[in-house]
Amino acid sequence: MSRSFGIIGLGNIGKVHVRVFKQLGCELTAVLVSKEDSFGIVSEYLNSHVGKIPIITLETNEFFSQDLDFIVLASPVDTHYEYLVKCFNLELPVFCEKPLIWDTSPTNLKYKIKKLKSFNGKFLVNTANTIFIDQLKEHFPLENTRRFCFSFHTQGKHRGSSVAVDLLPHATALVTATYGYGGKINDFESHTSNNNYSASFNYKDKQIVFDFVESSSGPKKMALAFDEKIFERQVSGTAETYKVRLIEKSKNLSFEVDDPFLIYAKKFLAQEFQMNTDLKNLSMNADIFFNE
Repeated sequence: MSRSFGIIGLGNIGKVHVRVFKQLGCELTAVLVSKEDSFGIVSEYLNSHVGKIPIITLETNEFFSQDLDFIVLASPVDTHYEYLVKCFNLELPVFCEKPLIWDTSPTNLKYKIKKLKSFNGKFLVNTANTIFIDQLKEHFPLENTRRFCFSFHTQGKHRGSSVAVDLLPHATALVTATYGYGGKINDFESHTSNNNYSASFNYKDKQIVFDFVESSSGPKKMALAFDEKIFERQVSGTAETYKVRLIEKSKNLSFEVDDPFLIYAKKFLAQEFQMNTDLKNLSMNADIFFNE
């Protein structure tokens, strides 16, 4: 039986989620947009890529009045908390683009995290890059490594500290997927510039290094380095033919992974939610960000 979903926010990442869930047999029923001038652009896109035009609305009540089985939340992060509370009150599962929520005040952020915990809502945050850890663990004892460096260079539009807000969810999810929870962040250092954020710290006696860049004209790069082993991501194909490889050039080893978005969407549809994990990772993001 096809599942009906609504999406909040149909930017570049939202379009990816629509494609993936459509590929998995789900039906897009409603789109919530924030600006009236988005109607034409959204309608044209859906007509050419989905084959039908669902309800497109500016009105939250109209959107949530539709017969929906789940929600994809891909709007700007400053809107996430409000929509999550609404979904949880309606008992709607949420596939949420990262970060789950954010606030410039650490006190407010802690309050919101505590509030979300109280709902016991069903959600999954799209930190799909953790599948690389699952793949690598089949071949290497990553938990025994002493140093992890994660480099992520994108063509995103965030600047200054917003680069960290945007990309830390990927990084912390990789750290906890490798080394687990329960460690404290020590010897913390960071640097922020217009389009770069870097940080280094010790966690569970491991040295952790993050290197983030967002530049619309710069090259894309993702690399995971464990001690002396450096794995770089290479992608090929588009849409349904999209594939990802991790390549360790020094040993000429490579591992092919299916579309991470597709894997996480399947995880969500199978109700393999990880609310506690996602909330713990969010708290770790805050510990790192506000450590400055």
